[in-house]
Amino acid sequence: MSHHSNTFTEIVLQRGVHALLSEPSRVWTTESGKRLQTLSPGRLNVHEGPDYLDIAILLDGEVMIGNAEFHRHASDWILHRHSENRVFDNLLLHLVLVQDVEGSFARETLVLSAEEVTGIARSVRQGTDAHRDREVLEDLQDYALLRLLRKSSDMQADIGKLGLRCAFFASVRQFIINFQKKRRRPAYSDTSLNYFYENCESSSLYSLIENALSRTESFATVMKTLITTKLLNEGAAMRRELAINCVLPAIISSAESALRIDVFAWYWSVQSLGRYGVLARKFPTIPQEYLWQQQGLLEFIRTRGHKGMICSEAIKGYGFADTLNFYRSASQPLSREVSLIIEQSKTESGGSDEMD
Repeated sequence: MSHHSNTFTEIVLQRGVHALLSEPSRVWTTESGKRLQTLSPGRLNVHEGPDYLDIAILLDGEVMIGNAEFHRHASDWILHRHSENRVFDNLLLHLVLVQDVEGSFARETLVLSAEEVTGIARSVRQGTDAHRDREVLEDLQDYALLRLLRKSSDMQADIGKLGLRCAFFASVRQFIINFQKKRRRPAYSDTSLNYFYENCESSSLYSLIENALSRTESFATVMKTLITTKLLNEGAAMRRELAINCVLPAIISSAESALRIDVFAWYWSVQSLGRYGVLARKFPTIPQEYLWQQQGLLEFIRTRGHKGMICSEAIKGYGFADTLNFYRSASQPLSREVSLIIEQSKTESGGSDEMD
């Protein structure tokens, strides 16, 4: 661990870690070898209990919601006697700079780079513009996650009733209806939109979904083809919205875990085609560089900014756990028994994550 981390207070480091976890396109590897993406960094807890509440991660293709705790050293868990405090039960993630114990006190342990954390902590302590911008984007990230999960939940419910193909084209039909209601530049006539819907089943659109699910082609290749290749009479902007609103939820709802990781990585990393005028007028200072940023702004408008606690009330209230087969709660008993075993072992040895 870099000695520079000792020049920062624990609170400043916690905020630095929180900012580092706000990079949704980054894929980490936990100590157990699982792939992890932070879908939402959660909320910093200023009261007793875990440092981060309602953090959302994609762990080997499953969305999990829970709490996380940060320590410089993993063994600080023992020094702080967390295993004796029930508020630390069922911890999802233990974030450390140094892993100096065997095993994990949480469901997963993630070792972070001390250099990265201290670099960000420096901007946090100085109150730079970069840190303030990062705080704005953290909220936007929550809305973007909620939007994607909401659409995927709706799609999975329809797939259960209609099957994948019928559910997908039903979503395309609804997309077209919504598209017709909103002013666009360039505008599409009702005739051109109806032509697209009436002929999209005979286009290559659904075969792209099949190719992604069967891994005939990589997900990145499928999405590149969809984004860059005209299907019928649509423009590039409409095709990209179709990908976000219909194709992505269909694939996420039907994908195996490995593919789902690729889908989320794409969602958080693909750049937008351009700025939405309505968003630029409403939010002139907020960037629209990435597609997820636009999706987050659209969801903010849809919910009028009332998402609640994104990773608990909002997600639980929508019933994602009842419909999404890749959503898991981190509430199963785990940490107390594991913590006590590790702590006992340590003591005996003498050691010290634009449509409706």
